[in-house]
Amino acid sequence: MTPKTKTMNRTLYKNLAAFALIALVASCGKKSETSVSNKSVTPPSAVLEQKFEVLTINNSSDSSFFKLPNGTILEIPKAAFVDAAGKPVTGKVSLKYKEYKDAVDILGSGIPMEYDSAGVEQILQTAGMFEMYGFDSTGQAVFIHPDKKVNVSILSPATDSNYNFYAFDTLTNNWKYIDKSVIANRTAETKKDSSTIPEAPISPLKYDPNSFVFDMKINTKEYPELTSMKGLMWQYAGSSGDSKEDPKVNKWVFKKNWSDIKLELVDREKSLFKLTLSDAKVSFNTTVTPVIAGKGYDRAMKAYQEKMDTYSKLYADRIAKEEQENTDRRMIYRTVGIAEFGRYNHDRVMSNNNPRIAVNFKLENGEELKNATVYHLYGGAATVIKYPADKWKSFAFTKEGGNCLVVFLENGKAATFSNNEFIKLNDKKIAEDRSYTFKMKTSSNALDSEALRRMLKM
Repeated sequence: MTPKTKTMNRTLYKNLAAFALIALVASCGKKSETSVSNKSVTPPSAVLEQKFEVLTINNSSDSSFFKLPNGTILEIPKAAFVDAAGKPVTGKVSLKYKEYKDAVDILGSGIPMEYDSAGVEQILQTAGMFEMYGFDSTGQAVFIHPDKKVNVSILSPATDSNYNFYAFDTLTNNWKYIDKSVIANRTAETKKDSSTIPEAPISPLKYDPNSFVFDMKINTKEYPELTSMKGLMWQYAGSSGDSKEDPKVNKWVFKKNWSDIKLELVDREKSLFKLTLSDAKVSFNTTVTPVIAGKGYDRAMKAYQEKMDTYSKLYADRIAKEEQENTDRRMIYRTVGIAEFGRYNHDRVMSNNNPRIAVNFKLENGEELKNATVYHLYGGAATVIKYPADKWKSFAFTKEGGNCLVVFLENGKAATFSNNEFIKLNDKKIAEDRSYTFKMKTSSNALDSEALRRMLKM
């Protein structure tokens, strides 16, 4: 047997073991976590589990470049895949790909973040984790050719250089160090949103019979929303008795035939306008606001509220897009060439020097949780720390970076302790007492990813 054949057989054996594990986990259905190894890949909730993206290429003729919606780039050389016997795959190959970038993604995956090194268990924090597998047109597993690699470039918010690259060993259920994580010499492309949203609508005010109203036709063509308001009047909105602006003090204004009347918005939120009356010799400036009397005001306010609701949604969408654009601009690419399918992680060991405390957990109704697995989502380090009951005496946390505790209950619901509740804790007293009982809130429905991210303030 040649060295290359031996290498290929070892590679195929490892990959076959990985696929066997996937089949085993899939067949376990909803069995209790106590029936599998503490470090097995066991998604705790079907609601949180991501679906694979499926990409199809023609193996024998295509070299492929895929850019996924989240920015990830996959570069696949021609004839990159072989079958279990080491023969080139002809025809189409389907690639199944998943990615995990934060604590919520990691929780949903069920992938353990514990790392055993020389008998010492440590927790990994991720800068980006993914898994990928390949299948031929009949659904049989395919493997990466020993002479080729598939390049995976993922966008990462962690710009530090002190991360390593690990592969998940399905035989030992442990992460295996591969190399340093490589920051690629390519920048994240960001597309500036050039769309525009309309200005916030102008609110009419209720007519005040004790205030001065201008009895003249004022052109509102630059403010069409005002033109549509029936019964609109312009009421003086400046200070009473102002020698320069108050029309009651400047009665000469009404004795002239003005050649030009201009209206200029000065404060949209307060519906304040500058009204300028002028002719060839003199001008008069004052502050006015649009007002409507009686039922006309009620109709105008209803129309205004409808416009305001539409504007508020558009504005919120724009802010969300801008925040995402800013996040994307801060991201970098981490690139690796993989020679085997499986799970991979750009990681570093999390520093956790916080005091260890003994904890217990209660539900709102006072029921004590026993023999439950508690998941500690730590947003600041992008990791999930798993606490089965035998580890409750060595709990540690910091209030920095976002925290959330989750326990999945037998009824399909979940009990949680949110980041807002963590912020209120007196961590110094807890450290002194060396103990604490968390009072968990029970969700009314199964928790989805977005609900958890809100709890983490992510």
